[in-house]
Amino acid sequence: LDVFRGWKPPPLPSEKEEEGMYPMIHVHCFASKEEEVGKSEALARIETALQCKLDTSTEDNEVYVHIVRDVSPKKNMLCVSFRLPKEVSLLKKINLDDDDDDGSNSKEDDTKEASKESKENENNVQKKREHVNQEVDDTTTEPAVKKCRTDE
Repeated sequence: LDVFRGWKPPPLPSEKEEEGMYPMIHVHCFASKEEEVGKSEALARIETALQCKLDTSTEDNEVYVHIVRDVSPKKNMLCVSFRLPKEVSLLKKINLDDDDDDGSNSKEDDTKEASKESKENENNVQKKREHVNQEVDDTTTEPAVKKCRTDE
């Protein structure tokens, strides 16, 4: 759900803002068997991931929670359906391509390193093939004549 942070709906042809432009989201999750506790757990996790509140005060806000099935003695599978809140478009978008602050290599550095290792492996394989071919050549050029012993 965190991928929706910073999401903006496509521009409309008219100047009017239309409620239907924000998509309806359906999330399946596991929560406590107790119905009210399970619903509040699921909503809390969704609000944490989105970093904004879902208004459940009226049905007009289109937030629905229902039990899909009983999955264990202590858990139910729930489906939470809601219209993506407008507030998500005001949040900062998460960029997963940024380098980490811990000094680790970037994706480009990792790709270069993998390419270098691959070439080294190819060179090693080629050297082994040449070595094996040389051994085969050495054994085939030896005379195949066996000394025969004659008993007199």
